[in-house]
Amino acid sequence: TRLGKFEQLVENAVDLDALDNQEYLISPSYDTELQELRLEKEKVLAQLEGVHHEIAKDLKMSTEGAKGVVRLEHSNILGHHLRITKTDEGAVRQKLKKYIQLETRKDGDKITSPKVQKYSARFSQITQLYAERQKGLVAKVVDAAATFSEIFEKVSSIIAILDVLCGFAEVAATSI
Repeated sequence: TRLGKFEQLVENAVDLDALDNQEYLISPSYDTELQELRLEKEKVLAQLEGVHHEIAKDLKMSTEGAKGVVRLEHSNILGHHLRITKTDEGAVRQKLKKYIQLETRKDGDKITSPKVQKYSARFSQITQLYAERQKGLVAKVVDAAATFSEIFEKVSSIIAILDVLCGFAEVAATSI
């Protein structure tokens, strides 16, 4: 069916793995340059994880769990950074002096290091290159998806008729 082809288009065009992180991207399988950028992005993330583990070890903290944890986080404003909860911050306050303090809030201290900053900047650069590369592909996918608009208009009118008929049936059944 034609809707099956639309479903296939969406599944092939959209990076379903990135949806878990609320990222809406064209699938890297669509383009070799996107594949290379995706691999580079994964490599940088692995390097960030390595630095995350190094810093956690230096602070004698864990990277997972509920207590004594340093978390690797990302925000649009700060980029990649590490967060230590307020309760854990007191135990490592002296060691935190060798790291760059970004923010202190009620949810904890956000810190970084030159390595984290370097990898975070590279990650942002790759993300920007990916976005630029996928712009043209997005236009092609939207054009292809637009060819299905007639089908969706027909489905929409059928659903509208069914909705009205269900309303009449409900009125008829409840008015007795």
